[in-house]
Formats: sequence, C-alpha cells, structure tokens
Amino acid sequence: GVDKMSYILYHPRASGGNNGKFKDSDLYIATESNPTLTKYGSYDFEGSSEVSRIDFATPIGRPIQVQFVVNPGVGGFVSCGEMEFFKE
Repeated sequence: GVDKMSYILYHPRASGGNNGKFKDSDLYIATESNPTLTKYGSYDFEGSSEVSRIDFATPIGRPIQVQFVVNPGVGGFVSCGEMEFFKE
C-alpha cells in the first residue's frame, strides 16, 4: 500500500562489536508493476558502524518487497539493527 520509496537507511546493530555488519551487498526490489525481485544495485557498506543511506535517483513506485543479499558480513554472518524505508 506504499505509493513510493525514496531512500533506505541501514542501521548496523549496536551491540556485538563489528560482527555481522554488512559489507558487499546486492539490493533487489519488487513492485506492483514488476512483482519479480529484480536487482536494483550493488553497495559496499565496508563493515561500517555508521548508518548508511541508499538514495534512489527516481523514487521506486509502489514497492512490495525489498531484499538485501549480503556477501559477506563481518565475522562471516549478517545482522542488522534496523532498516528504515522513506518517501519524501
């Protein structure tokens, strides 16, 4: 029921040191008009402890599913404190 998505904020988990923080990641998005998950882009979060922002040059219309594929996470696994999805 969301009409558009303008950007995403990825918050790494606050506890556990660096373990699980995202590094190389692929972002897939499905929309009402294209319900198949389709690769949108690749990102390197570098295992950072800082909040990262993904801006969409053109807002994504009517998103229905978002998937991150993270290869690898720091320490060999992946964890996330919070993901926020915004429209402007």
